[in-house]
Amino acid sequence: MKGLLFKKEQKERGLFTGDFNCSRQDEISGNYSSKVIKEGFCILNLKSYTFVSLIVLTLFVIISKASAAPYNGEVFKMKQPDNTYVDVKIWGDEYFQRAESIDGYTVCRDPHTGWICYANINNSSDEYVSSGVVYNKRLSANTITLKNGRKLTRGLKLGKSAILKKAREKHDELFLAGETGNTTSIQNSYNKTLDSDYSGSTSPITGLTILIDFSDCPQSISKEEISNLINQEGYKGFDNNGSVRDYFYDISEGRLIYTNQVIGYYRAKNPKSYYNDLNATGRAKELIMEALEALDKEGFDFSKLSLDENGMVMAVNFLYAGNPDVDWGKGLWPQSGEISKFDADGVYVSRYQMSQIGTKPQIGPFVHENCHMVCGYPDLYDYQYDSKGVGKYCVMGYTDPNNPQPPNGFLRSIMSGWGKVTKLNDLPDKTKVTIKADSSDVFAYYSPNANEFFIIENIQKKGRWACVPDEGLAIWHVDVNGNNDYQDMSREKHYEVSLVQADGLYELEKNVNYGGTDDLFHYGNKDSFDSNTEPKSLWWDETPSGLIISDISVEGDKMTFVIHNNNQPVSSGEYTITPTATPTATQTPTTTPTPTVTTSVTPTAEKITDTVTPTPTQVITSTPTSEPLNEPTYTISGYVAPDFYVDGNNPKTRQGFIVTLEGTEYSAITDNDGYFKINNIKPSNEGYQLCISKVNCYKKVIDDIVVDSDKIISERAAPIQMWCGDLNNDERINMIDVVILAHKFNSRIDGNYSEEVDLDMDGEVNFRDFLIVVKHFNTTQSDFS
Repeated sequence: MKGLLFKKEQKERGLFTGDFNCSRQDEISGNYSSKVIKEGFCILNLKSYTFVSLIVLTLFVIISKASAAPYNGEVFKMKQPDNTYVDVKIWGDEYFQRAESIDGYTVCRDPHTGWICYANINNSSDEYVSSGVVYNKRLSANTITLKNGRKLTRGLKLGKSAILKKAREKHDELFLAGETGNTTSIQNSYNKTLDSDYSGSTSPITGLTILIDFSDCPQSISKEEISNLINQEGYKGFDNNGSVRDYFYDISEGRLIYTNQVIGYYRAKNPKSYYNDLNATGRAKELIMEALEALDKEGFDFSKLSLDENGMVMAVNFLYAGNPDVDWGKGLWPQSGEISKFDADGVYVSRYQMSQIGTKPQIGPFVHENCHMVCGYPDLYDYQYDSKGVGKYCVMGYTDPNNPQPPNGFLRSIMSGWGKVTKLNDLPDKTKVTIKADSSDVFAYYSPNANEFFIIENIQKKGRWACVPDEGLAIWHVDVNGNNDYQDMSREKHYEVSLVQADGLYELEKNVNYGGTDDLFHYGNKDSFDSNTEPKSLWWDETPSGLIISDISVEGDKMTFVIHNNNQPVSSGEYTITPTATPTATQTPTTTPTPTVTTSVTPTAEKITDTVTPTPTQVITSTPTSEPLNEPTYTISGYVAPDFYVDGNNPKTRQGFIVTLEGTEYSAITDNDGYFKINNIKPSNEGYQLCISKVNCYKKVIDDIVVDSDKIISERAAPIQMWCGDLNNDERINMIDVVILAHKFNSRIDGNYSEEVDLDMDGEVNFRDFLIVVKHFNTTQSDFS
């Protein structure tokens, strides 16, 4: 099957996530009151840097929203020493987890008492520390006063370097370097797909699932029910949308039939408490080896399972009775990893995934891990948790537990080769293209180096896509040399797979949400995409890609757009694009990767036909663009500036304000002088609404702009003034924003610098930025409005 070499070992991209533990600290720091903060700024002439130092020392934390990961605030029941349970929300994956109380306060287990307690972060921001106050869901944390008289703080996170260190430690514990022979790089795997052949036949893949229970935690869900959850066609139990088999059959459009031999229940040699011992390591792998050895002694033939090209069993799953019970990342916490080779029947087992059955089994986590093992897809969320990756638009980002989203068009159609890929570069100018919804048939626009390209697909919120945030044309910017840990959107640091968000806000990269209602392209939101629109169709090196599409239709099961290729002659009539063959997912013992689709298109007066034969054709009609109407159009222009701006400031402070004419596709971005101009506006006596926005600023809305002539709504000497300092974009300027500044304080461009925090754009996060925040401290968006 195409793309099988894209294994989850691609965490060798260099950034992994790690374990969670804590130590005891009796004295704990908390929030300063707003009054103290204001008074502190008032004495800046005397002790300004002393004040900042206090902030840095006592509030050196990162407060942000939950990260895009397999766990996104799901509630787990964790056992306390008296055998009672408390509800704990978890963010993260098998390599790093962050735990909170239901009302949002960080918790960890006290290593001295064994109780789950409210937590803080030590002064070096690399460890959670126990406050000694036991987490009790019946007790409101905001009423707790600590020994030092301070209050608890919500939403604490470790620093990036601490996360990465713990990440590598946990990765080294779970994965054994050199064991599997499958650590092919993403780039090398992608290159192999370019050179391979495929047959287009259906691929049956057989995995292994072993069910485990314990003397102190016997099964509560029958083997038959779990087998149905994994293998039964049309399964609907526990509110799941089909079985695991149904999911892979649907996303591959019938080309991959993935089933599992379900074995069990195997009764473990020891009680569950033995494997969940917090003071022991490696007992999850001990349980895995134990179950495999027992299965081998019973005469199970491992060679009947599907294997990869190295003779390793492709997919091995362990599901255990009950829930994890003990600490996130410890004991039998859900995980994927490797064991030392277990040899049997001329093949071997190394890669595995383990997770709980619980009381309501869900296909989402199982599907995500098997997308790694079976399809070789990489994770597309951010292991550092400071951006959202592909968000909720792809199963390799955030996974809906009962109705997991399909993989994005790059993974389905190019890596796995399950759909037709039409090369937009080769279509004649002004070709009107029809694209079906929820299909693996996609359109690609390639750069000269072949590793960077755009993928276009039609996503509608139904069926397997019912839980995505938006619908319309999804435009994916793919660079196989990229990395979804890098949200900088620069030439050197950018995502591997990035959703081009139609509203131009890039809220996924900026860690704002998991997808918004204006992310996808369609008429009424954004109906064109080229090098002059916002967002722009540029390559990552900021050179024009040449991709120009316009006249994007309303969202629907069939959408259309017009492709403009100026190097192609304008023709009329119908154009026939012959779809490529579909890939074969071969049964083991070996699996052959398959190629990326390429088409050789020759334009003629009547049709275009590629070289692949013989397959059904798809008709793509070419329609000349309509003549413009002879009605007058006008402009709206003006100037925008932050309210701290003076002529001596860096002109970048006036740059980058997004000015949008609501209800139209028209917008502009202010230049270094704060100037904007929106052209081609149709007359309106009812009036337009103008919206001005920028990261870290409150939004400005101007209503009832009647357009019957060119409008100048502000002059350079009296610009529209914007309030800045909302660093986490929660529509309030408060202590959280001060904390964010404290984390970056005294950083420069050559260090731990963030341009979004450098409010006066002088290349350094310093006390002047604090002054900007305090200017509107304790205000909200409604105050500005």
